[in-house]
Amino acid sequence: MRFQPQPHFRHRKLFPIQDRTDQNRLSRTANHLVLEASNARERPGFPAEAVPIAENGTGDYLILLPDGSHAAVFGPTVHYWDHETGEYVELDDQPFRSGAP
Repeated sequence: MRFQPQPHFRHRKLFPIQDRTDQNRLSRTANHLVLEASNARERPGFPAEAVPIAENGTGDYLILLPDGSHAAVFGPTVHYWDHETGEYVELDDQPFRSGAP
């Protein structure tokens, strides 16, 4: 099943990779991927094996899941995790392609 996100998920915040190069970059990446993953895993129903890569501000996440060959190797498919149901579904990537409204 592919999921077309509701319009409110088009306004998402991608999580940065922490950059310690200098103080400015460190402050701009304070909400880095590792920190956000740790926070997400505290939420009820969040898949332990998932890595969140973005949020929409309402508690839902875009996540990556292991590809099945190795727990530390993530597949290319992005999934939508719904915080209200605790379920995730494969995303239909059409709304996120370059040039989408």
